[in-house]
Amino acid sequence: MSFPMADAIPGRRHPMTATSIPRAKVAQMDPDSSSKPPHTGTKIEAQIPNFPLVGNRWWRRRSFTAMEGSMSENPSLAKARAVIFDLDGTLLDTLDDLADSANAVLAAHGHDKIPAGEYKQLIGDGMAKLVERSMNGSRSKPSEAATEAQLAEALGEFQNEYSKRWNHKTRVYPGIAELLDELTERGIAIGVLSNKRHEFTVKCVDEFLAEWSWGAVFGQRDGVERKPDPAGAFDAARALGIDPGHCLYVGDSGVDMHTAVRAGMVAVGVLWGFRDAAELRGMGADHLIEVPQDLLVLL
Repeated sequence: MSFPMADAIPGRRHPMTATSIPRAKVAQMDPDSSSKPPHTGTKIEAQIPNFPLVGNRWWRRRSFTAMEGSMSENPSLAKARAVIFDLDGTLLDTLDDLADSANAVLAAHGHDKIPAGEYKQLIGDGMAKLVERSMNGSRSKPSEAATEAQLAEALGEFQNEYSKRWNHKTRVYPGIAELLDELTERGIAIGVLSNKRHEFTVKCVDEFLAEWSWGAVFGQRDGVERKPDPAGAFDAARALGIDPGHCLYVGDSGVDMHTAVRAGMVAVGVLWGFRDAAELRGMGADHLIEVPQDLLVLL
């Protein structure tokens, strides 16, 4: 498969170090993380029917495997050579730091704070959308939506607040370290593609995930459309030197699954993150996994 964009963007590679990641910074999984209603974002045209649970994974007999949305029987994973991960809700539990930052902005504007758990439905489309949703969702009169000027001001305030607390409560999810160890041992290339601002994405990987060698680390960058546009996924695959059709994209939201579908990657949804199985299936997940080690069964 040829890449639709001609200009390659260099990937970021992190050195292997034995002491970079504090193993104590491991989050506890929220058993109620899948109890929230699905995010009502943009849906792909075709709705995927429910498919049976096999072991710890949901399997779909037919899957989207091309940007055009064509269908093929039982996509083979035998040629998988790379795994690209979402960050928030997939590798890292960043919920509390994001919620605390947003609530600090809301308080400064005289709005009610939003319970941290409710931010699971607000995260995933980038910081600007997070600010817009929190600002409008916290208003006593929802019809009085924030103006563009107010949102721009609030976004700057949010980035300032997050820069002060991005690593206060963030933790690596249980099982992620062992999964990354095994992928490295098997020679599987790994990358990160997030809708978090690029500078914060790089900081989080440097702080919490620097023990592993990443062939690509991309957050939301100026001039590149955010997910579910596949441009970032193509950049990540190019930086890894792997055809998109040989990549798994692993994430916790419908946006992530839609991204994988549009990029022609195998879409793997995780059930320990911020969204539920119904959203992931509805947006095109090829497989759902309950714990990180389940990913190894797909390789």
